[in-house]
Amino acid sequence: SQAEKLDQKSLHGDVCETLCNVYYTMGDYKQALNYGLRSLALYQEVQDGHGEAEVLNSLGDSYQALDQTGKAIECFRNALALARETGHKHEEVETLLRMGKYFTATEAYDQAQGLLNLALENAGKLEIKRSIYECHLALADLAKKTDSYQEALEHHEKFFEYYQQVYGEAETLRIQSLEVMHQVDTARKDAEIYRLKNVALQIEIDERKKAQDALRSLAITDPLTGLYNRRYFFELAEEA
Repeated sequence: SQAEKLDQKSLHGDVCETLCNVYYTMGDYKQALNYGLRSLALYQEVQDGHGEAEVLNSLGDSYQALDQTGKAIECFRNALALARETGHKHEEVETLLRMGKYFTATEAYDQAQGLLNLALENAGKLEIKRSIYECHLALADLAKKTDSYQEALEHHEKFFEYYQQVYGEAETLRIQSLEVMHQVDTARKDAEIYRLKNVALQIEIDERKKAQDALRSLAITDPLTGLYNRRYFFELAEEA
């Protein structure tokens, strides 16, 4: 709403694309289409080919979920053309993967095989591990549907290998972050303990000074009258 008021069309397009993906995840495909089409119009208006390719893929997913297969493949093909035109390699991989899954679902297995192999090849060149394991998973599914069980097993093994790498690295980073947080927390606690010790030490020093002052007062004054006693006068005399 704020982006629309400020006439920031590119930002408005980003927001609509995000809402498209949110509604798709929630299973509200009609609302996903609504926001996806709004996003597409905004990206086209500002000539953002990168954003246009991304939202076309999201629209393709929504159309496929609504069994509008013709519109789905049209979106995917347009997304692929734009991704290649703008040099958006990562989105090209994502589009090839989506198209491969689409043709697997529609039993166009030869087309699916070619697209998924190309997606896997490009993902390997770019070293996008998440896309690599998604490609292997999609190829395993395709192999099972064509009764190529040995090939399916091999792709499943590759999928699991890369899946472990992705989430193993993520877990390592999470553990490292926790260790750093623990070290910071320990340092804060140590600093607080040090501060409290300093406060306690200062209080002790103040109390001892008060005690010393009180003892000094008792030593040089008469407890009954509160006047200086003989000892104090002798001290003054010695000093003089």
